[in-house]
Amino acid sequence: MRLTGDGALVLCHDSRLERTTTGRGRVAAQPLAAIRRCDAGSWFGPEFAGEGVPTLDEALTLAGELDLAVNIEIKADPGRAPATAAAVATALRRLRGRLPTVLVSSFLTPALATLRDQAPEIPRGLLLRVVPRGWGRLAAKSAARGIHCWPTRSMTRGGRPPCSIGASLPFFPMFPI
Repeated sequence: MRLTGDGALVLCHDSRLERTTTGRGRVAAQPLAAIRRCDAGSWFGPEFAGEGVPTLDEALTLAGELDLAVNIEIKADPGRAPATAAAVATALRRLRGRLPTVLVSSFLTPALATLRDQAPEIPRGLLLRVVPRGWGRLAAKSAARGIHCWPTRSMTRGGRPPCSIGASLPFFPMFPI
Protein backbone atom coordinates (compact mmCIF):
# COMPACT_ATOMS: atom_id res chain seq x y z
CA MET A 1 0.00 0.00 0.00
CA ARG A 2 1.51 3.33 -1.06
CA LEU A 3 0.38 6.91 -0.76
CA THR A 4 0.24 8.90 -4.00
CA GLY A 5 1.35 12.51 -4.26
CA ASP A 6 -2.21 13.69 -3.70
CA GLY A 7 -2.93 11.36 -0.78
CA ALA A 8 -4.70 8.41 -2.42
CA LEU A 9 -3.85 4.85 -1.40
CA VAL A 10 -2.84 2.51 -4.22
CA LEU A 11 -1.60 -1.07 -4.44
CA CYS A 12 1.87 -0.81 -5.89
CA HIS A 13 4.76 -3.00 -4.74
CA ASP A 14 7.60 -0.75 -5.84
CA SER A 15 8.24 2.86 -4.90
CA ARG A 16 8.64 3.61 -8.62
CA LEU A 17 6.20 2.85 -11.41
CA GLU A 18 8.62 1.65 -14.13
CA ARG A 19 8.99 -2.06 -13.28
CA THR A 20 5.32 -2.97 -12.92
CA THR A 21 3.48 -0.35 -14.97
CA THR A 22 3.84 1.76 -18.08
CA GLY A 23 4.27 4.83 -15.87
CA ARG A 24 7.43 6.62 -14.80
CA GLY A 25 8.56 8.15 -11.54
CA ARG A 26 7.87 7.69 -7.85
CA VAL A 27 4.35 6.71 -6.77
CA ALA A 28 4.63 9.30 -3.99
CA ALA A 29 5.25 12.06 -6.55
CA GLN A 30 2.34 11.23 -8.87
CA PRO A 31 -1.31 12.20 -8.50
CA LEU A 32 -3.84 9.39 -8.58
CA ALA A 33 -5.09 10.56 -12.00
CA ALA A 34 -1.64 9.93 -13.53
CA ILE A 35 -1.34 6.52 -11.90
CA ARG A 36 -4.82 5.63 -13.19
CA ARG A 37 -3.50 6.06 -16.74
CA CYS A 38 -0.80 3.41 -16.18
CA ASP A 39 -1.13 -0.10 -17.53
CA ALA A 40 -0.20 -2.43 -14.67
CA GLY A 41 -0.88 -5.70 -16.45
CA SER A 42 1.21 -5.83 -19.63
CA TRP A 43 4.49 -6.57 -17.83
CA PHE A 44 2.92 -9.76 -16.45
CA GLY A 45 1.45 -11.01 -19.70
CA PRO A 46 -0.47 -9.81 -22.76
CA GLU A 47 -3.74 -11.22 -21.41
CA PHE A 48 -3.47 -8.72 -18.52
CA ALA A 49 -2.91 -5.65 -20.71
CA GLY A 50 -5.04 -2.71 -19.68
CA GLU A 51 -5.25 -3.61 -15.99
CA GLY A 52 -4.97 -0.51 -13.86
CA VAL A 53 -3.37 0.15 -10.49
CA PRO A 54 -6.11 -0.47 -7.92
CA THR A 55 -6.87 1.77 -4.98
CA LEU A 56 -7.23 0.39 -1.48
CA ASP A 57 -11.00 0.92 -1.60
CA GLU A 58 -11.29 -1.03 -4.86
CA ALA A 59 -9.16 -3.92 -3.58
CA LEU A 60 -11.07 -4.15 -0.30
CA THR A 61 -14.42 -4.04 -2.09
CA LEU A 62 -13.39 -6.88 -4.40
CA ALA A 63 -11.93 -8.93 -1.52
CA GLY A 64 -15.20 -8.49 0.37
CA GLU A 65 -17.23 -9.63 -2.64
CA LEU A 66 -15.00 -12.71 -2.98
CA ASP A 67 -15.00 -13.37 0.78
CA LEU A 68 -11.20 -13.12 0.95
CA ALA A 69 -9.16 -11.97 3.93
CA VAL A 70 -6.66 -9.19 3.22
CA ASN A 71 -3.14 -8.47 4.43
CA ILE A 72 -2.46 -4.79 3.71
CA GLU A 73 1.28 -4.16 3.66
CA ILE A 74 2.17 -0.54 4.30
CA LYS A 75 5.10 0.53 2.15
CA ALA A 76 6.31 4.10 2.12
CA ASP A 77 9.08 6.38 1.02
CA PRO A 78 11.32 7.64 3.83
CA GLY A 79 9.36 9.85 6.20
CA ARG A 80 5.95 8.91 4.78
CA ALA A 81 5.22 5.81 6.88
CA PRO A 82 3.10 7.62 9.51
CA ALA A 83 1.07 9.48 6.86
CA THR A 84 0.51 6.29 4.89
CA ALA A 85 -0.59 4.42 8.02
CA ALA A 86 -2.92 7.27 9.02
CA ALA A 87 -4.51 7.18 5.56
CA VAL A 88 -4.96 3.39 5.83
CA ALA A 89 -6.59 3.80 9.27
CA THR A 90 -8.94 6.46 7.89
CA ALA A 91 -9.91 4.28 4.93
CA LEU A 92 -10.55 1.23 7.11
CA ARG A 93 -12.71 3.28 9.50
CA ARG A 94 -14.66 4.74 6.56
CA LEU A 95 -15.31 1.24 5.17
CA ARG A 96 -16.14 -0.32 8.54
CA GLY A 97 -18.97 -2.81 8.25
CA ARG A 98 -18.16 -3.51 4.59
CA LEU A 99 -14.66 -4.91 5.13
CA PRO A 100 -13.34 -8.42 4.76
CA THR A 101 -11.06 -9.71 7.51
CA VAL A 102 -8.07 -7.36 7.52
CA LEU A 103 -4.53 -7.48 8.88
CA VAL A 104 -2.18 -4.53 8.35
CA SER A 105 1.50 -5.41 8.21
CA SER A 106 4.73 -3.53 7.61
CA PHE A 107 8.49 -3.63 7.94
CA LEU A 108 8.13 0.01 9.02
CA THR A 109 7.65 0.23 12.79
CA PRO A 110 6.63 3.94 12.59
CA ALA A 111 3.71 2.87 10.37
CA LEU A 112 2.61 0.20 12.85
CA ALA A 113 2.97 2.63 15.77
CA THR A 114 0.77 5.18 13.98
CA LEU A 115 -1.81 2.51 13.27
CA ARG A 116 -1.64 1.38 16.93
CA ASP A 117 -2.31 4.95 18.08
CA GLN A 118 -5.00 5.83 15.55
CA ALA A 119 -6.81 2.53 15.13
CA PRO A 120 -5.91 0.10 17.93
CA GLU A 121 -8.74 -2.23 16.90
CA ILE A 122 -7.05 -3.07 13.60
CA PRO A 123 -4.78 -6.13 13.87
CA ARG A 124 -1.15 -5.46 13.00
CA GLY A 125 1.73 -7.69 11.94
CA LEU A 126 5.41 -6.84 12.09
CA LEU A 127 7.37 -7.95 9.02
CA LEU A 128 11.01 -8.92 9.51
CA ARG A 129 13.75 -10.06 7.16
CA VAL A 130 15.60 -11.73 10.03
CA VAL A 131 14.29 -12.27 13.54
CA PRO A 132 16.60 -10.03 15.60
CA ARG A 133 17.42 -10.17 19.28
CA GLY A 134 14.73 -8.19 21.01
CA TRP A 135 12.10 -9.01 18.40
CA GLY A 136 9.51 -9.18 21.19
CA ARG A 137 10.19 -5.56 22.17
CA LEU A 138 9.84 -4.49 18.54
CA ALA A 139 6.52 -6.30 18.23
CA ALA A 140 5.26 -5.01 21.58
CA LYS A 141 6.19 -1.43 20.70
CA SER A 142 3.82 -1.54 17.74
CA ALA A 143 1.31 -3.77 19.54
CA ALA A 144 1.68 -6.28 16.70
CA ARG A 145 -0.37 -9.46 17.01
CA GLY A 146 2.19 -11.43 15.07
CA ILE A 147 5.47 -11.34 13.27
CA HIS A 148 6.10 -12.52 9.75
CA CYS A 149 9.63 -13.38 8.69
CA TRP A 150 10.32 -12.92 5.01
CA PRO A 151 13.23 -15.28 4.21
CA THR A 152 15.55 -14.79 1.26
CA ARG A 153 18.15 -17.14 -0.22
CA SER A 154 20.98 -15.44 1.66
CA MET A 155 19.34 -15.54 5.06
CA THR A 156 20.17 -18.99 6.39
CA ARG A 157 22.90 -19.26 9.00
CA GLY A 158 24.51 -22.54 9.91
CA GLY A 159 21.73 -24.47 8.20
CA ARG A 160 19.07 -22.87 10.42
CA PRO A 161 16.30 -20.77 8.94
CA PRO A 162 16.27 -17.08 9.89
CA CYS A 163 12.79 -17.53 11.36
CA SER A 164 14.21 -19.16 14.46
CA ILE A 165 10.79 -19.16 16.11
CA GLY A 166 9.36 -21.26 13.31
CA ALA A 167 10.35 -23.95 10.85
CA SER A 168 11.77 -23.66 7.37
CA LEU A 169 8.56 -23.54 5.37
CA PRO A 170 7.80 -23.07 1.67
CA PHE A 171 5.35 -20.29 2.56
CA PHE A 172 5.56 -17.30 4.85
CA PRO A 173 3.50 -17.81 8.01
CA MET A 174 2.47 -15.18 10.50
CA PHE A 175 3.60 -16.25 13.95
CA PRO A 176 1.14 -15.09 16.62
CA ILE A 177 2.71 -13.49 19.66
